[in-house]
Amino acid sequence: LAKLNEDNEKGRQEFNRTYAGAWQVVFDQGIPEKITIDDQGQQIDNGIRIQKILVHDEIRQAKIPLLVLSKADTTPKATVIWTTDSGKAAMFSQNGTPDTKLQRLIEHGVFVVLPDLLDQGELQTAVGTASKSVQRTVNDERAYSAFTFGYNRTLVAERCADLLATVAFAKTLKTESVNLLSTDDSSAWAAPAAAIAGPAIARAAIDTNGFRFEQVERYQDVNFVPGAVKYGDLPMLLALRAPNALTIMGEKSIPPSVAKMYESTGKSALLARQSAGLNSSIFEWLSKP
Repeated sequence: LAKLNEDNEKGRQEFNRTYAGAWQVVFDQGIPEKITIDDQGQQIDNGIRIQKILVHDEIRQAKIPLLVLSKADTTPKATVIWTTDSGKAAMFSQNGTPDTKLQRLIEHGVFVVLPDLLDQGELQTAVGTASKSVQRTVNDERAYSAFTFGYNRTLVAERCADLLATVAFAKTLKTESVNLLSTDDSSAWAAPAAAIAGPAIARAAIDTNGFRFEQVERYQDVNFVPGAVKYGDLPMLLALRAPNALTIMGEKSIPPSVAKMYESTGKSALLARQSAGLNSSIFEWLSKP
């Protein structure tokens, strides 16, 4: 792996075949071709339209609860999917109103799609309720990760797939662009989703908060992914987003593997780092048609 390089076209193809191929096995999903949508009603509160949607990913037999928010007097030209570590409830205050950051994004005249992914919000299981740091594993007295993950997708992979189903739904809103915002420790599944979706996500802004899979110390951790460190960790997933637009937050500098990948594709101009976290410039960038 260390000998792979991107210095020429042949080397780049071999690099992509190895790394992208490995991650494709790990996540094993794309944007679903067949979803059904259950519209569960809407309301208008303080000038904000809130639609409640249930998306069915029919192949995986998965259901993803969503909220779609927009200004009631606006026809949005862009859609922003916002993912967090705890689902859509993270974006609301205790009295049930959108928090300040969410209101600021809505004011930019976009659809904001907030999903609950597996073990979040409406999809929370007993294990998920007990601890946000533990995922479900096979009940066996012999502690061994392969008893679970030799046969089942990791929670990160399932959340990535749920997010890709959310992308499929967002495309049905028929805005000029679908964009992704990842905050609050959700980069583990947002980064692979952004890489897999490719141009279906026009712009992705991902706050890594310095996360690396190598920080995970036990296989029960919600962010445990077998093989993740071997195949380049989170920076490689960010790199595989190339040549599509990406803004990275939560990093002291752009990881070298990411910069090199964008440079090798001639798209360095589409890669940026935002040091100030969420601010108006990020919201404006994500709100572009």
